[in-house]
Formats: sequence, structure tokens, C-alpha cells
Amino acid sequence: MNQIFQCQLRRFILVLFDDILVYSITMAEHLQHMRKVFSILSTNSLHINAKKCRFEESKQEYLGIGCRQDWPIARNLKKLRGFLGLTGYYRKFITNYALIAWPLTQLLRKDAFYCITLPNFSQEFIVKTDASGSGVGAILLQQGRPIAYFSQALPRKAKLKSAYERELMGVMLAVRKWRHYLMYQHFIIKSD
Repeated sequence: MNQIFQCQLRRFILVLFDDILVYSITMAEHLQHMRKVFSILSTNSLHINAKKCRFEESKQEYLGIGCRQDWPIARNLKKLRGFLGLTGYYRKFITNYALIAWPLTQLLRKDAFYCITLPNFSQEFIVKTDASGSGVGAILLQQGRPIAYFSQALPRKAKLKSAYERELMGVMLAVRKWRHYLMYQHFIIKSD
């Protein structure tokens, strides 16, 4: 679509995928623009769905946020990349896009931890930690389902600390590891 409307883009047409918005200052100008659009569509053997069209609107919601709220959850990295590619295309229209997408972009890093399922930021997080004489481990949960796992061997000096200190170290390491999930969120810590 962008190719066939290349000369008209941002002059009086916006095209995003298969959605076309024609805008004009005056009604006479708008009729000229619409004739041009219909001519280009006809030349390229493209058709419009009359049920989805709206004409002569003084205000028009275009690609509202509701159109993508039903997007399926990305269950693997390929689908996550696709979702971020789509949303990234609209980033200039989304306030604080980088902050909103940051937890998801972190999952694409090579050193990212394995994520069992994507978190729901409207639900409460639970961080369960445990420590032994040689290491610490943690699970990030939501509604009893694991989101991610974390474990780390303790250095020699830390192994000499008391059980309470090792448990606290496990909590601190887990919260630091998952800070991008837990920042600005209410969460529960469960530890021995």
C-alpha cells in the first residue's frame, strides 16, 4: 500500500497496513483527494470494504488502541519478536513506549533467563527464595504459575555466613534479577 500511494503519503494520505486515512482541509479538496485514491485503487485492482469505510468525518479515531488488545500472547521468541516489531512501528504514537516494552525486549537478549510464561502486570508477583550452604535459588510466580527461575552458587565468603544472611542474600539477588518485573509493582516475598 505504501508503494502505490508513495507520492500521496503524508500529503493527504496515511497508510498503515491495509488501513487508509485520507485527510483534507476543505470539502472540495477532500473530494479531489478521494477521486485520486479511488483511481489509484482501481488502477492496482484493489477493492475497499464499504462496511469498514467512513466518509466526510470531521473527527476520526484511526487505529485506536482497542484494535490490538486481543493480540494473542507470544509463547516463543519468534512471536515475541513479531509482536515487538508490530508495536515498534507505532512507537511514535505510544507515550513511554520504550518503558512499556522494556521487560519484553529484555527477553530477547542472549543472556536473558528463560521465561516460562509472560507475566501479567495487573496481577501480583510472588518471589519464593531458598538458600543452602552452597547456593541460592528463587522462583518468580503469578497465581501459582512459574514465570521464571533463578539460581546462583555462593562464593566462598558467602558460604561462611549464617543461614539468615544467606536467605537474605537470596532475596536480594532474586529481586535484583527480576527488578524490571517488580519495579513499581506490589509483590510478595516468601522465604524460609
